[in-house]
Amino acid sequence: MKLINKIFILFFLLFPISIYAQNLQVGLYKVKISQEELSPMKQGLYLQISFYNRLFNDTVHQNIKVRLFGRESDYIKYTKLYHKHRPHSHAFYNSELDEIVILKTPNFIETFFHELSHSVLEKKCPLAPAWLNEGLAEFFEHLKFTGQGLSNQPSSQRINTIATLLRRKYNIPKLMSLSLRDWQALPQDESYRLSWGLVNALYYLNIDAFREIIKSICNGDSSMTAIEKHYPGGYQEFYKQLKKYYYNLED
Repeated sequence: MKLINKIFILFFLLFPISIYAQNLQVGLYKVKISQEELSPMKQGLYLQISFYNRLFNDTVHQNIKVRLFGRESDYIKYTKLYHKHRPHSHAFYNSELDEIVILKTPNFIETFFHELSHSVLEKKCPLAPAWLNEGLAEFFEHLKFTGQGLSNQPSSQRINTIATLLRRKYNIPKLMSLSLRDWQALPQDESYRLSWGLVNALYYLNIDAFREIIKSICNGDSSMTAIEKHYPGGYQEFYKQLKKYYYNLED
């Protein structure tokens, strides 16, 4: 474990978020980070912690630790301390040390948003099914911060893929019931994109109902039971609105 001591060079950023303080700790290894890069990270942190605190009654107060690598070889060496095989992505949430580990790539900020969601949800809602856990992470990853504020502009390819799956009468209830292993075995169009699509639609169609659905799932209800309980009109109404939402967004 000598590698850990060698690379743990930290600087600390403290900034207020709502009525509480959130501490973002960024550990740098052979890499630099600019204020222009830190700014959207702060914004994304604010957005997510605000979302999850409203969901979980202002109980999300943990420090957010990030370990940022500049070289892929160093990232791989560190990752293998916790995973037997070569990593298939450029980031992961390390639950053992409660830290987000990232290789600095051109889209590392978006990756930070994705793993940040995992770091919060996996502690507050360990019962979250794969579609919800990954769907929320994908949702926050694809939000953009511009000079004019927050922007949600998913690619037309992503929208069209979801609309096509819905026209094929894709089995949404089955997707929602899958274990993480079975969910990961799906093609990415059916796993990541469709899970993002469900979260994105729930967020924009009825965010209040979505919050209650998440709470219900975290308390042990199945996804379908939670939707039947808390979405106005139940699953059938949600499914009808889901199709209309994405058909209207198509090219």
